Amino acid sequence: MWKKLKSLLFIVILGSVSVALLIFVERLTAPIISYNEEIQFKSTLLDVAEIKLVDGETIDQTFLKKIRKEKKEDFVYFLTSNGSYVINFSGQGLWGPITGLLALKPDFETIDKARELGVKVLSEEEFLAQFNGKKISPKLVLVLRTKASKDNQVDAISGATLSSMALVDMVNLAAQDFKKVAYK
Repeated sequence: MWKKLKSLLFIVILGSVSVALLIFVERLTAPIISYNEEIQFKSTLLDVAEIKLVDGETIDQTFLKKIRKEKKEDFVYFLTSNGSYVINFSGQGLWGPITGLLALKPDFETIDKARELGVKVLSEEEFLAQFNGKKISPKLVLVLRTKASKDNQVDAISGATLSSMALVDMVNLAAQDFKKVAYK
């Protein structure tokens, strides 16, 4: 009986020490992780806006000089020094969440560039590259089984049709929400 109690006590103490250590490490690294996520976001936003870093400047410095964060009616978007607008899109793909950034030209109708953030669900660069120059008006359309032929159509990824559809829906929704506040 005493042996079982000692074993149980040892397991409880070991578990408590492990939990305390994990909490300590999480709190210690949380600001570093947050900073790295912020830099990754800014770097991706600069890439989507096609703004290059100037020699000797950090991502933060270039971001502050070239990007202005705007907010209208709880909708956040970014205005770039080259006149494009960058908006977030996010939602659920088949295998996980998809988040990304979409740069629109000043006409609010033409996609300049699209990029995923964080974990890549649709990691094929060719898929996102085909969004460049596409029209989002009346809406972006995903084409299955044939080649995209119109200026508002993109081809689906073979084997990732549901995630492709989800991403196009996210882009359409984000663009629609942006246009609502942009035209006010």
